Amino acid sequence: MCHVLSSCRASFVAKPRTAHSNAKIQLFFQIRSFSNEIITDRWQNRDATDKPTCCACDSGTPNLQTARQRSSCGNRRCGRRTCEAQQYYTKAASDRNNLKDIEINRGYSYANIHSFWEHEEPWIIRRAQIFLNRYSSDFDKITPGVREMVCSWKAPSFEPPTADFQRIDNGDYEEWVNKHYLRVNRYCDVDVQSVLSLKDNVRIKHILDTEEMSSLLESMYDEIFNTFVQTRRKLYAVICAKEMLDTEEMKMIYKNFYSVLDKIAMFIKVYLDLPIEPHKVDFATIWVDKSKKHIQPKILAHTTNLSLLAIYNIKQDIYGSSLINYVIDEQTKDLKRIRNFIEHKFVKISDGEMSYNDYQLTISKEELSLSTIRLAQLVRCAIIYLCNFVMHTEYDKYIRKN
Repeated sequence: MCHVLSSCRASFVAKPRTAHSNAKIQLFFQIRSFSNEIITDRWQNRDATDKPTCCACDSGTPNLQTARQRSSCGNRRCGRRTCEAQQYYTKAASDRNNLKDIEINRGYSYANIHSFWEHEEPWIIRRAQIFLNRYSSDFDKITPGVREMVCSWKAPSFEPPTADFQRIDNGDYEEWVNKHYLRVNRYCDVDVQSVLSLKDNVRIKHILDTEEMSSLLESMYDEIFNTFVQTRRKLYAVICAKEMLDTEEMKMIYKNFYSVLDKIAMFIKVYLDLPIEPHKVDFATIWVDKSKKHIQPKILAHTTNLSLLAIYNIKQDIYGSSLINYVIDEQTKDLKRIRNFIEHKFVKISDGEMSYNDYQLTISKEELSLSTIRLAQLVRCAIIYLCNFVMHTEYDKYIRKN
């Protein structure tokens, strides 16, 4: 666990709220370091300079102290992955000694990215207002006028109800999904017990293109969404089965989650019209040009869209990088190794620590289950970030058109 440090500083870029706030992205502020960092040459060199994510560095907070912390730890893959950020906040809040600093960062975070939560936006605004009012003098000193602006937005005067999983259909399954952050729902990262976290509700809407292209992209996303949800259900059935683990079914589930990532890659290829032949598209390689040394120019055209960068970060978590000086963490190595043995070699389920030779991987049921859940969590985040990316891009199209 990593605790958010004190001395918050934020640079706000305020935008007026409109009736279309649910359909657009309102980035009310940006961390100064990101404004300077996310430019073409940094994307070009990101693989060579990044290091594995440490603790809660992917906090997504408007906190220059946190930005300095990221710089000092050598990690510049931070601040885009809002799903994981909220999960880290929940973990960090258990440390009462740092609670004030954590809640100040939370207040900024909710105000910053509230419009991503289309269905739950009023309650995200409510949470932002609670923290801004709780530490009003701190917020007014750090960012004058921001608290007054955020607290002028309409929000409910009550908290949404807590879900009673014992009284809903398939309650054990639904609770398991939320507990493991596998719901395709942005609010699940904020409060897994809320009724607002019960539905898979993150969808792609209103793509400004030809009717044919819009229909194609929407159907592609539907398949991404449905494949993930159905594979998640199978994962629960296999992990929670009372009998011996169905190894072959588990292998299929593991491969299915990887296939969802490749479908996301195909969506990005079509959406951005990347110059890649369809049969060569996969999640690991769509980011670079034919030289394999430079980021695709059509991806670089969206360098200020942090959600696309978040998807790229997930690619690094799952595949790592072959570039010199990139340090691949052990979890990434394990995910790649398990997939390699499932696809091309042999897997044996046995108690004890994971081991392998040239031909066979030996892994316990528990470790295989945890690795598959971790992979599923990354895929789920990639799906949400894909929707955030499209939402942001479509809003930019709308602004240019009007």
